[in-house]
Amino acid sequence: MGAVFFMMIMAVLFCIAMVFIIISTVFLIIHRVRKQKGNFVKKRWFIIPMVILVFNILVACIPIGYIVFLRTANSSQTTDIVYAESGKALYWPMGEYESATNWFEMDGKKYVQFREGFSEEPFFLCSTEVKRGEPVANISYDSLNSNAFNDAMTFLLTGSSREKLSMSTIYPIINENGFEFYEVSGNDVFCAESKLNSIKAYYADIANYETKKLTCEYSVYTGEEGNGQRRDTPYINIEQDVNVNPEVFIELEQALDSGQDLTRVEIPQKYIELDEAAQPGTPIFGYDERELLAYSKDHMAYRHVYLVLIDGQVYVEQGSSGKYITGYSLPDEMNQYIITTVFVN
Repeated sequence: MGAVFFMMIMAVLFCIAMVFIIISTVFLIIHRVRKQKGNFVKKRWFIIPMVILVFNILVACIPIGYIVFLRTANSSQTTDIVYAESGKALYWPMGEYESATNWFEMDGKKYVQFREGFSEEPFFLCSTEVKRGEPVANISYDSLNSNAFNDAMTFLLTGSSREKLSMSTIYPIINENGFEFYEVSGNDVFCAESKLNSIKAYYADIANYETKKLTCEYSVYTGEEGNGQRRDTPYINIEQDVNVNPEVFIELEQALDSGQDLTRVEIPQKYIELDEAAQPGTPIFGYDERELLAYSKDHMAYRHVYLVLIDGQVYVEQGSSGKYITGYSLPDEMNQYIITTVFVN
């Protein structure tokens, strides 16, 4: 609503400025005509309209400049569209008020979004870009579901049509299990609605994951160019393979999922000071936090746990807030095992 209100103000400002520009221009024309006829004309009938004209031209430049800025910014963010050789064009279905982008139909079959962003599924999908096959179709918003005002505003602010801006490419995703996945660029992964439950059951089963050779990821401050910044200091992400007993990852997951014996741990001051100092090689939170990832055997999905090492004690982290973390404290034997196998560089 705020953006619409601001645009309305810009439009009103532009219209008012144009009215005064027209009026002042008319007075200047009259002044010139009367002067050419030899009539005596006071200077104020030239100076006042000229001042009004210049002032309102400057006022009109404000909304014009804003529109030019938005159009340039929006056009710079558009990506090139990859068109399928088949020439097949689909449209997103209409929801109650606008187009729905969580399902579509292709060749008489309904495809639904496989995993929504806030899903409670125990797994996450890996990046599918490198698994794309050749595009099979393109999909966009149906122009019949738009209106002249929206189309005009879209063209004004972007220089392109709404249908073209919403155009996405549908790629088949190649996977070892032969599951029928499609990725819609700019959206998510879709699968046949009839297979949704069975495929989700596959990725929910920990038996279908590699739990012996895990991936360990963590971040440390660096004095050079990094992957991101914290406290105005660059940091790098480090990834390494970790070999553990196959049941270890399962035990870590189950400990956290049980919700029992959760501990609220206050972060010692020494770790806070290490974080604030942000010296190269120091973990980005001061204390050592590592993410363990187990990938499915077809590398389409992964499951993960966060481990935190504070004063010789490892916690399976549930969350953090301010100067505290919440997690499950590992028993002595498992604690020492994780320290010697995971918390090594």
